[in-house]
Amino acid sequence: MMSLTCRFIMPNEEYSQEYADENHNGEESDDNYKLLWEDEFNFTGKIDSIELSKDSVYHLQGERGGETFNLPVENMKIWNLIGDNQNQIAISSEVIEKENIDLEKGVFEITFKEMSVLTNLIPGVYINITDFPKELVS
Repeated sequence: MMSLTCRFIMPNEEYSQEYADENHNGEESDDNYKLLWEDEFNFTGKIDSIELSKDSVYHLQGERGGETFNLPVENMKIWNLIGDNQNQIAISSEVIEKENIDLEKGVFEITFKEMSVLTNLIPGVYINITDFPKELVS
């Protein structure tokens, strides 16, 4: 496969299909919307397979205040995209409500549990705020 479309969806817990049916022909409206937010991006290049590691440790790496860091984040699901670019998607296990992954169709879709509080410093990496390294919180 030469491309993978990734969607990350945060549903709106206050959405009411009943209200939509009664007032907007079943459609969402400005005051009754299905999603709080969604991210979408594509990985390009050949992807041969996806390897999943459950209950894994993700290593959050970067630089802060001129110092480099490499901090472990536990309780993560990590998908390694095996192919040309060796990309990775990592998400705190406890915030995932639903997964729809179909490599043949080029689809990778994650729906988060309603009201999950996440950090997303790197595309494709979603960390539950309770799992985020305390050393980086100022």
